[in-house]
This record gives sequence, C-alpha cells and structure tokens, in this order.
Amino acid sequence: MAWRASGALHGEYAELWMGLLRGPRGELLRVLVDESEAGRRLRQTSPFSFVVSPRERWGLWREVRERLESGAT
Repeated sequence: MAWRASGALHGEYAELWMGLLRGPRGELLRVLVDESEAGRRLRQTSPFSFVVSPRERWGLWREVRERLESGAT
C-alpha cells in the first residue's frame, strides 16, 4: 500500500493496520470504535485519513458503532 511504502505512517502503526486490514472484519470494526487509549492512538495514525475526509471518517465510525451496538456486522 502506498501509505506504507511512503513512510506516511510509522512502521509500528503500519504493521498494526496491515494486520487489522488482513484479519477478521470483526476485529477491525472493534478497533474502529475502541474507546481505550490504545484504540484512540491507533485511530490517530489511521491509513483511512489518506483516503476519506474527516467528515466521512466520523460518519464511518458512527455507522460501525451503531452496527456493533445493534448486533449487526
């Protein structure tokens, strides 16, 4: 991925995101709404920030949270 090769993300966070993007969708969704310090830190280095606007990201996070709260995935 370009954001990884360009060094746009610190290597540690790039590896974490690559694992999440390749792994089970449920784990990715969990991280996207995780309110812990680690979840916030990881989202601050999100590769999605290069793809969508902040407004779109907030909408995606809201949608994921609503789906998780309703039990839908």
